[in-house]
Amino acid sequence: MTFTFADSTEWWLEIPPDVQADAWQQSQISGTPNRRWIAYLHQLCLNTFLPWLQSEIAPMAQLEFQVDLPALWELVNGIVIRLDRSTRMVLLPGETIDDAELEVPQEWVDIPSWTVEYYVAVQVKLGQKLERNWLRVWGYTTHHNLKTQGNYDLGQRMYYLDKQSLIQDMNSLWVSYDLCSESPAKVEIVPLSELPAAQAEQLMQRLGNPSITFPRLAVPFAMWGALLQQATWRSQLCQQRQAMAPILLRQWLENQLENIVAGWQSLETRFDSTSLAWNFRDTVEVGESEVTRIKQINWTTETDIPPVLLVVGLKAEADERLRVLVQIYSSQTSNFVPSNLILRLCSETGDVLQLVQAREQDIYIQLQFRCTSSTRFSLQISLNDDSFVEAFIV
Repeated sequence: MTFTFADSTEWWLEIPPDVQADAWQQSQISGTPNRRWIAYLHQLCLNTFLPWLQSEIAPMAQLEFQVDLPALWELVNGIVIRLDRSTRMVLLPGETIDDAELEVPQEWVDIPSWTVEYYVAVQVKLGQKLERNWLRVWGYTTHHNLKTQGNYDLGQRMYYLDKQSLIQDMNSLWVSYDLCSESPAKVEIVPLSELPAAQAEQLMQRLGNPSITFPRLAVPFAMWGALLQQATWRSQLCQQRQAMAPILLRQWLENQLENIVAGWQSLETRFDSTSLAWNFRDTVEVGESEVTRIKQINWTTETDIPPVLLVVGLKAEADERLRVLVQIYSSQTSNFVPSNLILRLCSETGDVLQLVQAREQDIYIQLQFRCTSSTRFSLQISLNDDSFVEAFIV
């Protein structure tokens, strides 16, 4: 990684091409184009800055909220890095050319357990005209300065600090950190009231729907902050939104993702026996697939009908397209698929591209198709009043 000083007071970190490719792939699970781009910028910042920090400045530095990423970026912008037991910083990446001010979401300032000592402004510089892509780390401030000098926007729930009030010599951050400066880095924050469990459950059910683009603005901050500060509730909320996010099929081929949150398993994990897995593989006729994943679909209204197994097999072809085989079986050995069960293949816009309906005594139903990289599609499984949707990205 190249480290250079375009300005002796700033840090410029080169973004390696492989980091850029990985960040793009990791960001695709976000639900909307806008959030995917934000997740991409965050992933670029994290994957470039943290390794440099660990190798050059703070070997023990580590990422916080790791288990919730990237779903957490659906909720609030920012990357928290712990430097030691008592000191944390939040990186705030953006692409804007205008560096007139630093924008900090209220969550990092007014949730007591989320407050940090340092808030760091990062500009992600990307573009075809650039020979290389860079992170420009151009300024920082402390929690104390943000609370005492920053401007608060109630509508956006953001704190703003103009450039002139930022500390623009990044090297001074480490001087302050190393010397344990006696100047106050944080101010005391009034604790948030705890939420009753029933109210928290209602909030998670409502805000877990990805159709709510800005959940952080959908309820009063006192309720929102109280929900986020409880790790279990925060993780459940992230998982709910993540479970509705599309699955990255290319990562399945690279054996990077089991997607346990979404309920997908390998055949070996599902059957807890290699021999049983291979017997099932022969039965479902996915032997030619390079990767096969399986998920159980439980009915909510048809409680007297056994669950079904959704099986997806993938095979990369010579022309770089991906062959996708989708099959549905009963979860009970030798049982037939419920008659009238419908499997639909839908485009990103919801148009039905293929449809197959189970008949009496069908052992399985299936559909097969080929698609190119970055294709988005969904599978819809319907039985009477029950309907389930799984979204995918190639």
